[in-house]
Amino acid sequence: MKSLLVVSVPSTSTAPVAPVSADLAHLLAVNEAYLDIMETIIARVERAKEQNRTAPMLIDNANPFVPRAPRVEPVSMERIKEYLDEGGDLLPPFFGGTVVGDIDANGAMDIMLQCAVKRSAVMSTVCYCGHWNTVGFRYASKTDLLLIAIGSIVSIGTGLGFPLMAIFFGNISQSFIQATKLLQGQKLANYDWNDFHNEVMTNVLNYIWLGIAMFIAGTVQVMCFLVAGENMIHRMRIAFLKSILRQDIPWYDRNHSGTLTTKLFDNLERIKEGTGDKCALFIQFLSQFLAGLAIAFAYDWKLTLIMLAFSPLMMLSGAFIAKLMANSATAEAKKYAIAGAIAEEVLTSIRTVVAFNGQSNECSRYDKALQAGKTDGIIKAIFVGIGNGLTFLIIFSSYTLAFWVGTDWVAWDMITADHLLTVFFSVMMGSMAMGQAGPQFAVIGTAQGAAAAIFEIIDREPEIDSYSEDGIRPERVEGRIVVNDVRFQYPTRPNIPILKGVSFTVNPGETVALVGSSGCGKSTIVQLLLRYYNPHSGSITIDGHEISLINIRHLRNLIGVVSQEPILFNCSIKQNIMYGNDDISEEDIVRACRKANAETFIKDLPEKYETLVGDRGTQLSGGQKQRIAIARALVRDPKILLLDEATSALDAESESIVQEALEKASKGRTTLIIAHRLSTIRNADKIIAIKGGEVQEVGKHEELMAQKGLYYELVNAQVFADVFSVSSKSEMRNEGHFWALMFLVLGGIQAITMFGQAFFFGFSAERVTMRLRSKLFRNIMRMDIAYFDQPKHSSGKIATRLATDTPNVKSAIDYRLGAVFSSLVSVSCGVGIGFYFGWQMALLSVAIFPLLGVAQAMQVKYIEGRTVADEKELENSGKVAMEAIENVRTVQALTLEDKFQRTFCHHLERPHSTSTRKAITQGLMYGFSNCIFYFLYAASFRFGLWLIVSGYLAPMNVLKVLFAISFTAGTLGFASSYFPEYIKARFAAGIIFKMLGETPKIDGLSKNGKRPDINGRVHFNDLHFSYPERPGVRILKGLNLTVQPGQTLALVGPSGCGKSTVISLLERFYDPLDGQVVVDSTNLCEINPGHIRSQMALVSQEPILFDCSIRENIIYGLDAESITDAQIEEVARLANIYKFISDLPDGMNTRVGEKGTQLSGGQKQRIAIARALIRKPKILLLDEATSALDTESEKVVQEALDRASEGRTCIIIAHRLATVVNADCIAVVTDGVVIEKGTHSELMNLQGAYHKLTQKQNMKKV
Repeated sequence: MKSLLVVSVPSTSTAPVAPVSADLAHLLAVNEAYLDIMETIIARVERAKEQNRTAPMLIDNANPFVPRAPRVEPVSMERIKEYLDEGGDLLPPFFGGTVVGDIDANGAMDIMLQCAVKRSAVMSTVCYCGHWNTVGFRYASKTDLLLIAIGSIVSIGTGLGFPLMAIFFGNISQSFIQATKLLQGQKLANYDWNDFHNEVMTNVLNYIWLGIAMFIAGTVQVMCFLVAGENMIHRMRIAFLKSILRQDIPWYDRNHSGTLTTKLFDNLERIKEGTGDKCALFIQFLSQFLAGLAIAFAYDWKLTLIMLAFSPLMMLSGAFIAKLMANSATAEAKKYAIAGAIAEEVLTSIRTVVAFNGQSNECSRYDKALQAGKTDGIIKAIFVGIGNGLTFLIIFSSYTLAFWVGTDWVAWDMITADHLLTVFFSVMMGSMAMGQAGPQFAVIGTAQGAAAAIFEIIDREPEIDSYSEDGIRPERVEGRIVVNDVRFQYPTRPNIPILKGVSFTVNPGETVALVGSSGCGKSTIVQLLLRYYNPHSGSITIDGHEISLINIRHLRNLIGVVSQEPILFNCSIKQNIMYGNDDISEEDIVRACRKANAETFIKDLPEKYETLVGDRGTQLSGGQKQRIAIARALVRDPKILLLDEATSALDAESESIVQEALEKASKGRTTLIIAHRLSTIRNADKIIAIKGGEVQEVGKHEELMAQKGLYYELVNAQVFADVFSVSSKSEMRNEGHFWALMFLVLGGIQAITMFGQAFFFGFSAERVTMRLRSKLFRNIMRMDIAYFDQPKHSSGKIATRLATDTPNVKSAIDYRLGAVFSSLVSVSCGVGIGFYFGWQMALLSVAIFPLLGVAQAMQVKYIEGRTVADEKELENSGKVAMEAIENVRTVQALTLEDKFQRTFCHHLERPHSTSTRKAITQGLMYGFSNCIFYFLYAASFRFGLWLIVSGYLAPMNVLKVLFAISFTAGTLGFASSYFPEYIKARFAAGIIFKMLGETPKIDGLSKNGKRPDINGRVHFNDLHFSYPERPGVRILKGLNLTVQPGQTLALVGPSGCGKSTVISLLERFYDPLDGQVVVDSTNLCEINPGHIRSQMALVSQEPILFDCSIRENIIYGLDAESITDAQIEEVARLANIYKFISDLPDGMNTRVGEKGTQLSGGQKQRIAIARALIRKPKILLLDEATSALDTESEKVVQEALDRASEGRTCIIIAHRLATVVNADCIAVVTDGVVIEKGTHSELMNLQGAYHKLTQKQNMKKV
């Protein structure tokens, strides 16, 4: 049903909304996707309110049975009336099942706030509009639809095979009964041995022709569905990534990137299973069921109806169980997505995790998420067990009733034996088909659950669509920016205003600096200019065009950005720079690097511009990353340049050169600078001082200094700023009744065993895969940093392994494995019974099994060979997707969505291109395994005819052998359908066990090693070091340094000289190639890694926070029970962050967002400082600890750090030399060696390298 949701919000509260129908409101109210719609509507409502106008809104095609978020657009009342005339329905504004008749803007805002409050407690109810719409067939091309149509037709044909065989079996059984009477000396009218021979041979030929038909049909059905399924999933992967990359930043603030990458691989793999051969098998078994019923009704409708007396019950129970299974599958997928998000967050922040001994805590957090997923998986297994058990109990109960009544009817000559057998076997085969369809349906149900989450994202229309082609594209842009009365608060924190009516103007070509304390709203203005968010009120224009009216990609292409925390991608330096502009020459790249002062260090690298920068740029120093980011911005030749602390990570010498280059680059273009180092903006045309989200002062440096207001105070406070006969009828009836009851007994046993099979296999599968995930994750957590530096171990690849390989292993050991074991047991029992009644026949029958085995072995060898190469490419595509999603702000700012999409598609191309060959092979193997039994029947009946005529075997014994072996062996074909899963599982298990077998050089979870008391003396003795991924580049070349307990050692020198490497060695991220790091009197390599790290605390240049509360971030890596609130408050005060936290509605329980995105750079850094201080370390490591702080905060924090360093060894890396003047020892490091060391005074007196650095910084006070 198609519906419209209309919200008419006039400027007064008295006007009513359009007539509504309330019966669907409750369905919508629990669907999370519609909460998103409501929020979108309310946002527009608010804007309408402010502009004092009526704003009717329309959600077109708002079908509550399809979990999607349709487009919201303005609509006229004429369009609404027209829609009503067409018979459409109107849905009212709603929340929680309550229908709201009239609504004004304030009422709308109340609803929005309720949505915000209740969002986390609302479970999305997934209602399905048929398998066709929910599992991906919407992505089928005309060719795919043709393949699906052909596949469906031949699947129906394949399903006719066994029911037709029941007719042949009934006919041949009657012939064998007649033959038995001839052997007993009975004379039959118009029937002799020639007739018997002819009848048998006719049926033998029927089996042969049927076998040929089944080979062709089996091959075609599997091939068609596999090819179509792969094509659809291929397109769905691409559409899903595109949809993710087009979403707006507020959406990312609510959705963790880890859950998105898990959905991209795990959920789509489950959908692939539901759209491939399992779908073909489901249609085949459904066809077999219906054909069986049709044949049974044609032979004796009364007996058939008796056998079907239980069908309604079976269908009702089946439908109910299927719904429960789908719901549990959806819940399971969500829980595992959370685990995937945790893994991704940890892997991308591994250095911070290791430095703070957070590995065990992260393993526990990951295990907790896995436990929740395992519980839902076990619930699903219970439902599968109950469903299968009930199905077989009902089926065998119908056999009991049919055989009881049927034998009476044969005794009373109401029906012939062959008709009884035909009806019985037709219904039985149909029932068996229903049983076999169960697991296929389970797979499809799982696919539906997975598809719900995928389509919810694909169908979501973002308010700010980065792929949108709408909007104007001004040809000539001068760069005049006008910010007019802009008010804004982040969607995740609606109660905290960030900007409170900010207004300012930047004229073309002007350089304007925004200054103010950390968290005042400076970076927010940059995010609004880039349209990561829209302001809640006010406007921002460029050359008189409101930026919301400018095409989003065009807008972002006009802007060059260098942010405070530079994001580089895992590729070469050259490619990173070209991400700024594809259409540039080698000369342009070199020129940009020269301007950014990056050319010198790049030329010193063996691979130069082709050097890989590593995951998130980890192979470069902070300053080197920043300079590459600057070069990337410069090659864009932007009209507007946004510099958000662009030189924050540079040393003094580099900063002065880059600052000069930026000043030159700024000429002729509008430049907006955010700075804490006020010395870098003295020459700005205009300086805007912001405090508490409001502009306080505007003017030039000299003018503001003269006013002696906010800017004056900031300057004066300046120091320096920066994750089936018997004889008688009586006996016949008694025997018949006995065996009828046996069916009931078997049904009861089957029900119990089927439940047990599904439950216990499902239970064990969940436990095994959970242990696999857990052990794999724990082993990964043991690895040293050098392991993660390797491209094959990038965070994206490891996360993909965790998300795809363990679920693939589970698919081979869950209830499907139980079905395979049942098949093998059935075959064994059948063979045993066959040998007992006629070993000659049994030998012939068994001889066919090796052929089946050879076919399966060929399939395994072929598919495995393809799988290795395909998995590698899928792994690479996972890495690309994860990198793009993680760094979406940078991707969108550089308009790289299409580029990442193309790279993603490139890696998917090989597995996609080989899928047709794999499908043909799997189709041939399935066709072979599907037809082999028909040929078995043909050969067995022909051989049985010879045995009967030769007197070796009684006719009925021939039937018994064939019954025993053929019906049980038929299950092998059923079992063979799981071979592809087995192959994938074996391959995945191989990868997992290989990873489990890897051992680290430095084991972060090891219990071995010395645990001495640490006093704090550190001696670096003749250290030589090269990063494992760049062995040809020597970083340290014989560095010698000593710091005594309680002393403060400062390391200064140009960016990339080896300062941060010294800290990496002390943290034992790596071991030196030569030389030693000695702590007190013990070689660092002999000390337990966890122990030494517990004695140290690190505040790094780029602070990494986790997606949890502020409190959890501060006590990260520590025992939460041992830390009091008072202790947390104390360190928060010391880090000058307590007031900010206490002003938040949730205080210490406020979540900081993924990688701390809900906080400003300075706020993140201060929380990182508090995290370090609460550990009370013996050795404090400060790698540009105050680089992200504003001048006022820096002064307070610096004093706190000075106090915190008292009585403990402190090693500082600094570019702002004014922060190290009081150090006990200052070491100047250049090119991996110490060239000068001493106190500030001593080095100043030397008039050497240190003196030159201080002079370049133009220190105010020494």
